[in-house]
Amino acid sequence: MRQVMRCAKLLLCISLITLTGCWDRKELNDRAILLGWGMDYKAGMYHATAQLATTSQFSAEQGGGAGKTSSFVTSVGKGKNIRSAADDMDLRLSRSLFAGHRRSILIGEDLAKHGIAKVIDEYSRYIIVRLRTDMFIVKGGTANDILKQQYPFERIPVLGIFKIHSHLVIGAETALRDFLIAASSEGSTPVLPVLQVLKNVEKENKKNKANESTIIFAGIAAFDEQLKLIGYLDAKTNAMRHWIMGSIKDLSLTPDVPEEHGNMSVDSRQLKSKVTVDLKGDNVTINIRLSGNGNILENNTKLDLAKSDNIMYLQKALNKDVEKEARNAVQKAQKIKADVFGFGEFVHRKYPKRWKTMQKNWQQTFARAKIEVVSDIIIRKTGQLGEPLQLKKKKS
Repeated sequence: MRQVMRCAKLLLCISLITLTGCWDRKELNDRAILLGWGMDYKAGMYHATAQLATTSQFSAEQGGGAGKTSSFVTSVGKGKNIRSAADDMDLRLSRSLFAGHRRSILIGEDLAKHGIAKVIDEYSRYIIVRLRTDMFIVKGGTANDILKQQYPFERIPVLGIFKIHSHLVIGAETALRDFLIAASSEGSTPVLPVLQVLKNVEKENKKNKANESTIIFAGIAAFDEQLKLIGYLDAKTNAMRHWIMGSIKDLSLTPDVPEEHGNMSVDSRQLKSKVTVDLKGDNVTINIRLSGNGNILENNTKLDLAKSDNIMYLQKALNKDVEKEARNAVQKAQKIKADVFGFGEFVHRKYPKRWKTMQKNWQQTFARAKIEVVSDIIIRKTGQLGEPLQLKKKKS
């Protein structure tokens, strides 16, 4: 028994010698915390921009807003590909880049037009790039423009970018994952969300330069099979796209009521959609049925909502407007020959044999497809009943 214990102790001592501990650890003070990354293309070179947190100035206890001392810095680099651009950036940094907290990747418009296939290839191979990373295209500008832009509500601007997209679009943090899925699937156009710098927002306060421009969400960008930018669709079209795809459950609507020379605001809930396709020869008909419930939040007509007939009248006007907006959304996509709705998947499932001959030219076929839309939204609530204030008789 003693001999066994001696052998066990000897083995334990030998194992302790072989343990090296955290041999590759790096202290926080030796890392540059990367929060936002941007790529641009100019004169045959890839230009990288990093937005880095200045940990000595940034504190979680301090509130948002731009202070006198910036909580971030930007660093740049260039090279013949993404990796070499990052290596060039390292030459300018006293710390090693740490991308574990990166939330957003931005692509400049020129690079998007040139093609982002090489960019996506690197991001899909590099293990540190998470599939739940948010990716954006910068409309009419560069990624460098956005990453240098101050944002009033957040000490780190790139966090403001992420929050803008998150509160506007459900599942916004999956932009990279969804793009990779759409790019590798049949009958679907890959898209990425779009940011834009809106300049000269407030000219009254000339001393406050932070008010001269801001960052806005500007819809989505569509890409072709070579992953080159083919066009943009605005934010309103993107909202209708999500409804048609069945990926949202509520939406704020502001339909016009031309006959009453007014409009209304409706909080629509429990939104649903049903898409079917029909083939007759080479002609494709896409049938879209939208439904849900609506609550009237604002009535800018002279109709008294205490009367059920008037409610039904507004309900009819609401559905008519939704049908018009849905058709407009699809037609905008047809103009740039980009099936951002994934209608090709419905054709593939219903007509698998026909799809084999259609898939190569599906975007052209989609552009010629006939669109039928039916909306069935039921108004459930109208707020407090009674005459609109503009109809009340004035006291003499």
